[in-house]
Amino acid sequence: MRRFKMSRIVLLGDSITQGLGSQKVNFTSELEALRQDDEIINMALTGTTIKYACDNVKDILAAKPDMVIILYGNVDAQIRPSRSGKIFRLLPSRFAHKDGSMLLPRPFYSKTFIKRFAQHIENFMRSFFRNLIYAVDGKEQWVDVDKFNNLYMWFCDELAKHNIDIICCSTVYIDDDKFPGSNKEYIIFNSVIERISQGNNKHFLDIYNPLKKLVSKYGWGNVYNYDHFHPKGYGYKYIAKWINEKIEEVKVPECIKD
Repeated sequence: MRRFKMSRIVLLGDSITQGLGSQKVNFTSELEALRQDDEIINMALTGTTIKYACDNVKDILAAKPDMVIILYGNVDAQIRPSRSGKIFRLLPSRFAHKDGSMLLPRPFYSKTFIKRFAQHIENFMRSFFRNLIYAVDGKEQWVDVDKFNNLYMWFCDELAKHNIDIICCSTVYIDDDKFPGSNKEYIIFNSVIERISQGNNKHFLDIYNPLKKLVSKYGWGNVYNYDHFHPKGYGYKYIAKWINEKIEEVKVPECIKD
């Protein structure tokens, strides 16, 4: 009897890959269900950029992956309220918390009426302070495209030295009304990711345009959480499907005998 050898697949990225909330809802379980003969290791961390992967390359290699799925660029390229101007340092600590992440739209709301009401008020304040900073102090990008290019390329080259298959995923699609200017930057960064993926052991997966089509067909509420940045169950189901199809496309099966 012959069967395919198990592969160890490492997932890298930010909160979209790690997941949000106490249960860390993400696409890992969906991918595991599709690839029951493989081991899926989620090494993503919320709020990180490609620099995190570079800084932790030894730990990633220590996991001995056969394949690495990279989903960076979402935080790197995102346009956010400036943290270096006058307004940010005057914000209540709650909104300046986590390096300004509390200024971004809330992804979840409680099912409890009183909590949900309070959260809607808080989300309004997030929007108010965010727009105030945009107007007074402007916007910023956490990682400029040239630095992203250099770090991403270096990281992929380090993995390729160990004959690891690499799937370089695009960013997700994002709501430009909530994150003004981010889609334009995402398109630029995605072209960088695609160009870097054209090399040994590297492969490109576009999830930006398929997610955009899903939103156009089914609406934001069916594909994404309330922040229109983090996908939810339906969106994650499709991300897992697309990643699985790409794995099938690039993986060279190794057969072993029982």
